[in-house]
Amino acid sequence: MPIIRRALVIAAGLAAAVLLTPSAASAATGQTPGTYAGWSVPANPTSVTIPMTLQVDPGKYNAFWSNQFSFAGVAKVGGYFGLQTHANGGGMFLASIWNGVSGVAGSPGSYCQRFNEGGSGETCRANIRPVAGHLYNLHIDRDRAGTAWTFTVQDATAGTSTTLGTITLPGVATLAKGSFISWTEYFDWNNPKTVCSDAKYSKMLFGIPASNTGAGKYTGGWKSKTCQDMSRVTLGPTGATEENGPLPMSLPIPFAGSSGSA
Repeated sequence: MPIIRRALVIAAGLAAAVLLTPSAASAATGQTPGTYAGWSVPANPTSVTIPMTLQVDPGKYNAFWSNQFSFAGVAKVGGYFGLQTHANGGGMFLASIWNGVSGVAGSPGSYCQRFNEGGSGETCRANIRPVAGHLYNLHIDRDRAGTAWTFTVQDATAGTSTTLGTITLPGVATLAKGSFISWTEYFDWNNPKTVCSDAKYSKMLFGIPASNTGAGKYTGGWKSKTCQDMSRVTLGPTGATEENGPLPMSLPIPFAGSSGSA
């Protein structure tokens, strides 16, 4: 099931905030760093591409880099689409939509399933770990009928593409132009015993998003309320760079990455 995330608490002013129940928001949580970068596009799009490059991998650690959004035209529908590393050495590509009606898997090895956590909906995913230094273009595309949305991860470095699946909404919709947040969360915060010193260092470049209504523009960055001295958000011409965790004594040389294109 998707992790209940504190990003939805921080984004309480956005429509996507309806995805988190009050009981989840008030539950005891661990202490982890986290970073967020908001962005918008000129008008509500039906197709979006978000480039992502993991410049420094945290190793065997539970980390989630993702892109949050809400929809216009349907009530209380929103979700996220991103990449995870896991403490067991594995990882995942996943897209989750709250109040999604149904999901159909895409590429071989992908799968879709219902969830009921902080609300109910549909998630599509593939058990693939992101590779440091690879440019991943995350594509969100609506069908002609206006209700079904397909989520695809293109590894531009390896020349491969994985379609996670297609999720159908309860009605015709577009993506809400100002609802986007690209974020990093260490999801061991769901464990109340987690403390800041448990965190591992990572660095993710969220490149300049593209859409069928124009290029994305980053509008600001912020940090989680915990472990703030371990978090950095830098907005620049290539996108939003998010660093979390204690800097290692000998910092790995990050991959240059790319802002990508649609």
